Amino acid sequence: MNRIFICCLGLLLMSSAYGQRKRGSIAYLDSIAKQQVETLRTQQVDTLFVWARSCEGDVQAFRMKDGKFCSSKDTYIEAAVIYMKEGKPMVTKMDNCGLYKPVALPNKEVIDYYLANQGELKKSGVKSYETDAVYDTPTARTEVYRCQRNYVFFDDDGEYEFRYKELDLTNDPQYPNKNYTYNNNHPQVKLDALISPLMDQLETQAKFRRQ
Repeated sequence: MNRIFICCLGLLLMSSAYGQRKRGSIAYLDSIAKQQVETLRTQQVDTLFVWARSCEGDVQAFRMKDGKFCSSKDTYIEAAVIYMKEGKPMVTKMDNCGLYKPVALPNKEVIDYYLANQGELKKSGVKSYETDAVYDTPTARTEVYRCQRNYVFFDDDGEYEFRYKELDLTNDPQYPNKNYTYNNNHPQVKLDALISPLMDQLETQAKFRRQ
């Protein structure tokens, strides 16, 4: 089995410069995500990938089991390892404030899509917003796009990290996005369209409980 090392979900490079990984920090989330994947791999779980979503400036705080509060400090990041174990589709959620208990997914839709498209998912990512229009006059932006998605995929050769911003999926008529159609038809975007509402559904149903 190849050694697996998650390079911070594409969010920050892990480095001794961050010192202790304190609860609430991005480095702390990186460390528990890495540990979770390595644990699953030692259990012979081969069908798995990491998904994360975040919105810049979204700070959240939680009361933990010990009665103390944990704040996401900078930006709240919700991540999940999605995997098949003993024939069951599972998800283990984590965030800046720690790990949640594994939850069984209601169906195999996410896993089936991943397996059917894993070649393309690992091959290339969503492209940046590109336009040929010249910015020759000032324009007032009415929308701000702060959110992004991150993936880490694995195979026998190693790991593949991707990220994209929600801005990359938009199209301003004045400054047309050359990659709009390509991006919105990308398997990573379609995979997120399955994962995000499912994670929201499980949250609404109070399925996620901290360890």
